[in-house]
Amino acid sequence: MKVHLGFRQLVAALLLVIVAAFALPVVAADPVEAARELMEEGRGLFKEGRYEAALDKFEAAYATHAAAAFLYNAAFAAEKAGKRQLAITRYDMYLAAEPDSPYADHVRGRIAALKKELEAKQPEEPDPKKAPVPADAKAVAEMPSLVRVLSEPAGAPLVVYERTDPKAGAYRLGQANPGWRKIAGGFKTPKELSLKEGTYHVVVERFADYNANETQLELSPGHVYTFKAALSQGKFLGQLLLQTNVETAKVYVDDPPPHKSAPMFRGPGSLNLDAGEHEIWVEAPGYETGHRTFDVRHGETTRLDMTLERSGRGFLVIEADAPMTAVKVDGAPTQLDSPMRLELKAGSHDLWIDADGRKVLQGKVDVPGGQELTVRANMVKTYPRAKAFVLGGFAIGAAVGGVFLHLEAEKPVGQPHDQTVSTVFNVTRFVAFGTSGILAGLAIFYAVYDPLPESFLEAEPAKDLEEAAVIPWLSPWGGPDGGGLNVGLSF
Repeated sequence: MKVHLGFRQLVAALLLVIVAAFALPVVAADPVEAARELMEEGRGLFKEGRYEAALDKFEAAYATHAAAAFLYNAAFAAEKAGKRQLAITRYDMYLAAEPDSPYADHVRGRIAALKKELEAKQPEEPDPKKAPVPADAKAVAEMPSLVRVLSEPAGAPLVVYERTDPKAGAYRLGQANPGWRKIAGGFKTPKELSLKEGTYHVVVERFADYNANETQLELSPGHVYTFKAALSQGKFLGQLLLQTNVETAKVYVDDPPPHKSAPMFRGPGSLNLDAGEHEIWVEAPGYETGHRTFDVRHGETTRLDMTLERSGRGFLVIEADAPMTAVKVDGAPTQLDSPMRLELKAGSHDLWIDADGRKVLQGKVDVPGGQELTVRANMVKTYPRAKAFVLGGFAIGAAVGGVFLHLEAEKPVGQPHDQTVSTVFNVTRFVAFGTSGILAGLAIFYAVYDPLPESFLEAEPAKDLEEAAVIPWLSPWGGPDGGGLNVGLSF
């Protein structure tokens, strides 16, 4: 969207911007949230095998919020990218930042192995032009997540247990709990921990006259989790423990849409609430909103499992290697936008694309619900038919010549030809007709023959929808007739 402003309007607009700058409060971005987004981006790049790009994201996350988990992931990405010395440096920084890490021995082993590789003959560096190979599940599982444990008030003793036996039951405070092991203790809140994929039980222990608080966490690799315990004096609060299948989902409690406040937390997590009835909304791009009413009792944990269903609609992005002149979906013409992004009902759709000088493309696409599918239209050029027209013209010429020769050959001998000339006409007419037939056959062949393939579609893997961002922009313009300012919003 563009709005053109003249000089006077430009001055007025600039004044409004200046006034707004002084009138509106400046809200600083949350560094933890910014680091979380960088961590998510780095995890996605790592899974794709783009280790150097992932390394940059993890480094940026650490620069935004100095948490040890980002150093571990930066070291691991550097190691996968072949940057051994940098990997050693980041592993050393990780150990210095989190010396009590449960993975300290493993990290020291990695440092020793990398130093041996550097002392030995230098192996070949990865070829930057080589297509990235996606990381396997084992490599992705190696990335720790950042777990932030906060409490109100701060200073509470903290202990973390890890489930070592997948068949072990839920952790029960004050019991033996076979299949669980203590991996962290002796800390006080607030505390940040680097923990790998698995099931953990976090206990904020009783201190002073405050009650204990606890939660169970199901961790996936390379994410940021926050648990905040609002400690009670007596049993005035209960706890909500939420499990959901979307780790980045926004969770709102007692804040109906349109929400007035920021989400309470993202994805699986826990929250202390007053006793009584509450409402919860769980939202994520590409999913139907989950909504439920639940009760919280004094001193008890209410467990909710909210599995979000994919939306019944998705997006189709169409790219082509030639300018498209017409596009139809299920027989209905669509507007040719750039880029071409259509919101469609999930399921199979007929796609028809035309471009000048290219073969019409007809195919089917399956639009996934709540996701975005990008297809590339490979528009093959139409096969040239000039050869068929040229041969057809020669065939007609030969046929006309054959008719002339036929008429001459049929005249009586001596009127005006003698026997020899008449014989020549008689023979050449058959040659002319035969040549005409051959040329006509070749013309028909080249009119039908087409060695080129049909236009075809290539589909990329479907991607989850991202949260839309609204970005204001200003750009000046000028010309012989005046100047102004373009004002717009990018979505």
